[in-house]
Parts: sequence; C-alpha cells; structure tokens
Amino acid sequence: MPSQPITEEQFKQLLQETKKEKNKFIQRRDSLMYKILYHLGLRPGECRLIELSHLNFKEQTLFIPAKNNKERQEDEVWFPDFLMFDIKKYLQERGVNSRWLFPGGLNKARNQDVPVDSRTTQFKFSERMKSLGFMQLSYYDKSNNPHYTLNLYSFRKRFGTFIYIKTRDPKITANLLRHYDKELKSVWSYVFFAEKGERKQLMQQIYENL
Repeated sequence: MPSQPITEEQFKQLLQETKKEKNKFIQRRDSLMYKILYHLGLRPGECRLIELSHLNFKEQTLFIPAKNNKERQEDEVWFPDFLMFDIKKYLQERGVNSRWLFPGGLNKARNQDVPVDSRTTQFKFSERMKSLGFMQLSYYDKSNNPHYTLNLYSFRKRFGTFIYIKTRDPKITANLLRHYDKELKSVWSYVFFAEKGERKQLMQQIYENL
C-alpha cells in the first residue's frame, strides 16, 4: 500500500493525540506500538504479533519468527534502552494477563487471548491522523476505495528514509530494513523518499545562487 513517511513532528503530535484516548489500556498499548514502529521500522504485522516470549531484555533483542513477515526469514532486532524502559513500564501498568505484547482488548467474557486486530490498529491510527489534519487523499483504486498518504507503513517508510539519510548507503539501509533481495529493489523507494524530502532545500539553493 503506497504511503508517505511520517515526519518527526507528526509522530510527536500523534502521541499527544493518543493520550486523549479514554481507555487507559488502549492509550498505553497504542502509544507503545507507535514508538516501536517508529524507532525500529518493523512491519505492522510483525509489531502486532509480538509475544512476550519474543522479548529478551538481557540482550535487548526482539525475536521475529519467519511466519510473521513476508520475507519468511526469522530475525532479531536490537532495541535501545529507552524502548526497553517503555516496554517494561507498559507491562507493569497495562493490567492484562496475555502472551501478546499488544492484546486485542479487555473483554474477559470472550475468554480468548488474541493480538490486537490489524483493522483496528489501522482504523485508530487513521482516525487520529485525520483529527490532526495530516491525512490527505492520494488516489482511488480500481474498486473505488480511497487510499491516503499515511498509514501504518508510514512508520517503516520513515525508518528506512532516516537510515538512508544518515548513511547514504543503500546496502546498510536494506540490512536494517531486513530486506533480502540482492539487487536491492525493495530499498529504492526509501532512497526516493529521502531525496524527495531534500528537494525543497535544493530548489532554495538553486534560486539563491541565481
């Protein structure tokens, strides 16, 4: 699904908007999910399906089973101290006994332990971003369904773009995104987004030198 990278300012405002959620469990769950997506560049499905057993706090790593990503490659992702602190704090406060880091809800009557639904996470994200005025219609597909400039993949787009800007190396970018195609086809969209973001600055420099 085409999308634009979320900006740092949009991310900060999204966290503030999420704090308005009346349900404290959902507020904490969604805030942590956004932070992990933003700082680790996980695919939305990988993030949604994190189990507590996948977290290694001693090594500060997150195990990603092959079944949870389209590459069908198991992997490990290192996470920084501040995320480890946020995860531990969330687990202490969430008030839910679940094998999942991001459980589906607090409805004990269902007697089911399931991860949060993918449609729910996308809907809540879109709802908050629309409330902030950040969502713009990009196009309608063949089934006349609207597609917007921001979705949950915008976090991964930001991560890949950020890495390329820092390194200027497509191979390193592909490595940190966990892309395994040798021709690096998957990484070029992130290069494009990085260069697109610099277009304004380049135009300004050109006209300043006239």
